[in-house]
Amino acid sequence: KVRQNVRYTHLDVDFAGAAVNFVAPYLAPGVLNRSLSWSREHVNHLALDNQAEMRMMTGPVEHTVLAGLSYEHAVANLVGSGFGAAPPLDTRAPDYGQPFAAPPIGQQTRQTPDRIGVYLQDQVRWDRWVFTLGGREEWSRTTTDDLLRSASVRQSTRAFTGRAGAVYLFDSGFAPYLSYSTSFEPALGTRFDGQPFTPTKAKQFEFGLRYQSPDRLQNASIAAFDIRQRNVLTADPEHPFFNVQTGEVRSRGIELEGRSRFWKQLDVIAAYTYLDTTVQADTDAAVVGKRVAAVPRHLASLWLDYAVDRPGLRGLRVGGGMRYVGRSAGDNVNTFDVPAVVLFDLGLSYDLGVERPAWKGWRVAAHVNNLFDRTYVSSCFSAGGCFYGTRLTVTGDVSYRW
Repeated sequence: KVRQNVRYTHLDVDFAGAAVNFVAPYLAPGVLNRSLSWSREHVNHLALDNQAEMRMMTGPVEHTVLAGLSYEHAVANLVGSGFGAAPPLDTRAPDYGQPFAAPPIGQQTRQTPDRIGVYLQDQVRWDRWVFTLGGREEWSRTTTDDLLRSASVRQSTRAFTGRAGAVYLFDSGFAPYLSYSTSFEPALGTRFDGQPFTPTKAKQFEFGLRYQSPDRLQNASIAAFDIRQRNVLTADPEHPFFNVQTGEVRSRGIELEGRSRFWKQLDVIAAYTYLDTTVQADTDAAVVGKRVAAVPRHLASLWLDYAVDRPGLRGLRVGGGMRYVGRSAGDNVNTFDVPAVVLFDLGLSYDLGVERPAWKGWRVAAHVNNLFDRTYVSSCFSAGGCFYGTRLTVTGDVSYRW
């Protein structure tokens, strides 16, 4: 088999806002100290992935060999302000009509990242064993032009990443497995001072157990993992809307997921994640050993999906569920926590071709997130720098498959 995937993305961001000055939030008791900022960003991204797959036998061993060549190119233009002063706001008698002037331009950059990768993978099946071994060589180059200072920085990096895994398939439906992988990801963007980020590198070890019933109506899995990442992007504690790179972050935890079908129409999906994410190395000794800000320790979800089986409505699926997002650290030194929250969602989809052959392949869907429009704080990176969670959101999509 030969495949080619091509994707083009265009993104426009236009931001302007007045926010609490999180470095010095209060001018006086009850009076907020505020600052202004604005930015405009335009990104064009092209990605191509060419794959060749071959299956063959060598004696009793079955091989599925995958080889590929990928290429990515992007142009990202950013123009934004520094921080300007805004009139203070008295929370006891707020006046939202105070005049102010937008701050002047403070940065203007253009980044052009290019990536080329070649990879090879072999999935080997022998009796009840399945082994996977793969490797990828990648070349990355990013040019960052500071248009205000008439300066340019070019970064070139070459990296090899790989993965290896093994799983044993029991007749009972259980399948224990283990895997090890490494990764390399260039980080788009710049620090507040205009310097580009260095690539993020990581390594992961995982082992677990999966189960699938003989009728394939029940699935379950449990996994334990340990991930070590270097040069991780985190919120800049001194400059809002910018990032800095943490030296090394360790993420380890356990994931559980189960799915079951009842009465041939109702699917129940449940999941839980325990995640312990801590800073292992950093130039700031105060954050070493602390939890990474804005990362919940506990996540859980429950979703029910019902397929309607009535004439005229076959192809209709109705779903609903809840999400639990646990407490997270509010800053890098863990002086306070962001409270947990429970949210409810709905989903609706309709396969038009189930009862109307002329519409085969067409599907429409709608999704409602945060059904009860709950107001909550989703994350913080300092005592004066927090973000509200997304309010009630309704999205729809139309798709065609052939």
